[in-house]
Amino acid sequence: MYKYYISLIFSIVVGIFIFTSCFTDEAYLGRSIESKSPFSFSLYDQNGDLKSLDDFSGKIILMTFLYSTCSDICPDMTNLLLQIDSKNTLGNDVVFLIISVDSEIDNQVTVNRYLSSISKADSWVYLTGKQEELLEVLDYYYVSNFKRSVPGISDNEEVVHSAPLYILGPEGNTHILYTLPFDAMHVLHDVELMIKRK
Repeated sequence: MYKYYISLIFSIVVGIFIFTSCFTDEAYLGRSIESKSPFSFSLYDQNGDLKSLDDFSGKIILMTFLYSTCSDICPDMTNLLLQIDSKNTLGNDVVFLIISVDSEIDNQVTVNRYLSSISKADSWVYLTGKQEELLEVLDYYYVSNFKRSVPGISDNEEVVHSAPLYILGPEGNTHILYTLPFDAMHVLHDVELMIKRK
């Protein structure tokens, strides 16, 4: 009988340990990637101020790549970011950072028009600059980018590009990658988990 109780107690303890481990040892839901060190760049935001990743040190950064008049994948990414932001309870600990894929289209006027249309002119950060500067950033983060003619419209081109979403840690290193389509709540889960692990 004594051995039975010892065995029972041991089984209960092991069960509790396994049960609690399922909730304490959380994993990221996005694609964990080999940490890339911060890329040194300086680009201008929607207010004309020069910004770099150092300006967001200590914060979690959600970084993606768009252009302000895009009608292809950019609206999908914008809607996902809006969903994440609407559920974000971490306030200024999270930075929503957009980097332009085309300097010929994006300027202070078009960028502010885009941000104002989604009521994010004062809370999100949209960076642009010279095309050669943007291409260095795009290459570092594996963002494809090229132009093609729009059928039926002369002298008009659209930018075809990828739009990955990176989650950068407080030190600026890249940790998590999402590609379309993805669940906005998965991103929020990973952001909150990264905050816990800071």
